[in-house]
Amino acid sequence: MFLPQSFFFTDATNVDQSESQSFGPKSVDVFDLTSRFQSSGGMAYALCKGVVLIQPNAGGADRVNLVLRPFGQPITGFNIRYIVYRGLLKGDFFNGNNVLPADTAQSDFIKGINTAYDSFYETKNLDKPAFTADFIGYDVENQPSSMLVDRLFFKESLVSESHGVISESGGAFELPMVHGGNSLGRFADGECGIDVVLSYGDYYLEKPMDEFIFDLNYVRKAYVRLDVTGLSDEPGKKRIREQVCQFIDIAAFYGFHVEHGVVNVPVNGGVNRYKGQEIYQQVVGRFHSRNRLYLYIQSDRGRSYDFYGNYSLPAAELHNMKIGTDADGLSATAFGSYGWPVHIVDGSAGRGQDRFSIQLQLVSDGNPETMLYLQAGNLVNGTKNNFMDARALKVSIDGASEGTRAYTPSIILSAPHSQGGTNDGIASFYKLIYQGVTLDYVGTAADEDSQSVTAIYTRNFFDDVFESPHALPLIKSPEQNTGSLALQRLKLVSYIQDGQQKGIMAVQCIRVYDRILRDGDPQAGTDRVTYVSEQVDVLNNPLSYDANISVDSSGHPSMGSVPGMGGTFRLPPPFGYDVSEFSAFDQTVRGIRLTATDGTIPIKIIVGLTKAEHDSLISLIPTNMLNNPSLFLADHGPINAYISPEGIPYKMYRIAVTGEDGNNRPGLYFPATEIILYSIDDNFHLSPGYSQLMTADPQLFTNKPIFTRTIR
Repeated sequence: MFLPQSFFFTDATNVDQSESQSFGPKSVDVFDLTSRFQSSGGMAYALCKGVVLIQPNAGGADRVNLVLRPFGQPITGFNIRYIVYRGLLKGDFFNGNNVLPADTAQSDFIKGINTAYDSFYETKNLDKPAFTADFIGYDVENQPSSMLVDRLFFKESLVSESHGVISESGGAFELPMVHGGNSLGRFADGECGIDVVLSYGDYYLEKPMDEFIFDLNYVRKAYVRLDVTGLSDEPGKKRIREQVCQFIDIAAFYGFHVEHGVVNVPVNGGVNRYKGQEIYQQVVGRFHSRNRLYLYIQSDRGRSYDFYGNYSLPAAELHNMKIGTDADGLSATAFGSYGWPVHIVDGSAGRGQDRFSIQLQLVSDGNPETMLYLQAGNLVNGTKNNFMDARALKVSIDGASEGTRAYTPSIILSAPHSQGGTNDGIASFYKLIYQGVTLDYVGTAADEDSQSVTAIYTRNFFDDVFESPHALPLIKSPEQNTGSLALQRLKLVSYIQDGQQKGIMAVQCIRVYDRILRDGDPQAGTDRVTYVSEQVDVLNNPLSYDANISVDSSGHPSMGSVPGMGGTFRLPPPFGYDVSEFSAFDQTVRGIRLTATDGTIPIKIIVGLTKAEHDSLISLIPTNMLNNPSLFLADHGPINAYISPEGIPYKMYRIAVTGEDGNNRPGLYFPATEIILYSIDDNFHLSPGYSQLMTADPQLFTNKPIFTRTIR
């Protein structure tokens, strides 16, 4: 259950919003990412505890923008990357080039940083210099608009100036922390705005291709919109439209609190705590978008629903879903509003109901890996834990052959409505992750004459989980060639046994860089890259052999799995591993079996490569100009089941990169030198070079029983 808690970002009477200022699509070519409003000069407040960056506002020299990067998330399990306040009065922060002194400050923020500044120099018994703006990161002359904003939040991660990164010569500064509800400074009179940006993880792309670029140019704008007017590249326009999925409406954000949350509204030096209907009456109702419900559906390869055009029905190619507010009123339509990959439902259509209801039917081909997970929102008819499995989503077509596409049974979502008056649905958002149609990939293979021919590959249950192999960590480890990063966009993993779905996991991905030493010699060893899935939520069949599986239940960023002592990767308790050496054709492999000491069956998806192997995969991305890349493990043969001379069952995979070409067609790309991965437990998938120096995990030498999972 979500228990959101946050503060309203300004005085409750400071918001007056027109339709043209609201978040969302304005046409097929224009989508406003900033929720604008007409301000009467009210105070701005920190929506939650976080770190603050101040930048100029392009709308006027007397204005600044403020970026709040949450330290504690207001909605647990649904991570926000930034809240951007647009249009604060510069004079509430700075006097010329100096930070405003505490005795003339109106805000908690300015008073607090002055106190901290004075205390630092008093404690150190040092002469205190003038408190200039650059001490808190406001240094426009040394901050080009192309600089990535994360480089100021993670300034300890320094690379080259050409990549938009602050260098050592950029000067010392410390971005200040504020507590939720702290006053920040006043909004200017007139039009101001606020952005809510979702987090995909603490990483950056050295050469982004059609991803949204969060640089200082973005931060400094008076407001932000996506405008694809005049672009002739239709596949490129489609990729750009995907960027809206990382933004949500501030009205929907607060409306999400109505069900089980609290919104704290500062009033006259105190705080009013609002729950339930009071949130709508005192907060959400002030926005023009107060009755809009936003439906985000993430599907194949992390793209929006039907991005690849594989969910349309042959008899109605323009339609890929049915939707309505009751079972008898579902209408066939195309997902999205004005062609943008967010479907907006008018909440005023649900008058008179006990709750506002959205019923939708999506397209499926009836494959056993069909699955749905509701990451945010209320799913009425889920199988369990906000999941729907293949049985709950089973299509029914009399006389149809296997693979025929049809609509699923209804997926029922609900939200509270405003009580009294019109009983309209209250603004909120839903985030669904859905896979219902088999997606094939075009690649190459060797024929019987060893000639390269076109081949079609079907993904394994774990493919596309390990996205963005070219992403680089923002937080750099002090030890060379070690570190980790989180890729927080959730993916679904379905476990199939004997042709039936036995479990579903919603996972995020951790990537770890480490170095394993040879005989303890720091000069000899292997640099490696490990990908690890972390379960955020699990649906499993209580009758299946793996019912009692290990669950991370983390949903948190990058520190879940990190290099241990000496810079060598080790999973956190209760996980460990043991080693079984076996022969595979002409190769000797140290196979790794994941273990657990807490009575659960360990189920993780782990891919282990040497850094050199990983680099060869990454090189395929720019060479083939791939968008949205991820790793792919192709079965080595039509029946991927082998037994070694030692009697150890194992599987073999050819690892590749999958990505979209310029026409958004997903393809498969293999490195020139084939990389084979081996698995003896369906958890660890590793190259021989990755495991050659591994020995039994010292965590296993305990008095606790060890639980493992054998390949099936």
